[in-house]
Amino acid sequence: MRASLSAFLIVAGLLAAPVKAQTPHTLDTASVRRWREDLAFLRKEMPSHHANLFHQMTSVQFDSALNSISARLPTLARHQVIVELQKLDALVGDGHSAVAPWRDSVIAFHTLPITLYWFEEGIVVRAADSAHANLLGARLLAINGVPVDSAAARIRPVISRDNEMGVRAYTPVFMVMPEILQATGIVPDMDRIPLTVEQDGKRRTVTLSPAGLYPIMTGDIDRSWMKRQGWEDAREKAPTPLWLTDPTNMYWFRY
Repeated sequence: MRASLSAFLIVAGLLAAPVKAQTPHTLDTASVRRWREDLAFLRKEMPSHHANLFHQMTSVQFDSALNSISARLPTLARHQVIVELQKLDALVGDGHSAVAPWRDSVIAFHTLPITLYWFEEGIVVRAADSAHANLLGARLLAINGVPVDSAAARIRPVISRDNEMGVRAYTPVFMVMPEILQATGIVPDMDRIPLTVEQDGKRRTVTLSPAGLYPIMTGDIDRSWMKRQGWEDAREKAPTPLWLTDPTNMYWFRY
């Protein structure tokens, strides 16, 4: 299934308008009914569109996941349903079957004012808006008191991937989305996210709030490395590596 699962939802007009990050209201009766119609649509269309939907999961697992989401809809908020659909699509077991909040503006998830990257030394603040530039280079230790390894384990089922590199690539992306942090039980409040970081040998806790919607990064090139307006990047103090000298060009070479 080359197209994302969220593309199915958009075609059917089934993603309701998003709520603000800090108001996780549960679905009303009409929304529950519409989401159940969506699930019925997915139950039929996903197997027919994917070359082999059950190459990693079984049809029993697929039906069980859909039934579980349907049963829990009255207790869920919109963003929690979307995260459950991310988990459903991750069960497929390939990187092209995905609900992608970084590519789909209809999902409208938010971002903290930082960008993280998973280096060999750990998950580190690579970029930040100007108000939080003092966090550049800080290593993330915990989110709301949850150790970073445990937080990564909670996020792992949300990630559609072909291999472990997909986990390392998208864990830092999802760690800055308040909706995903709340839906996976890492934080209770999407408006105030406490982070414990280590910088220059010292530990401290900072509380961050959402800084707008997550920027949509469509297309086939990795736009996550492109600097955002009003943000600072830790790489600015170092020479630009060759592979990032022309980030908008997919095919190029240099002797």
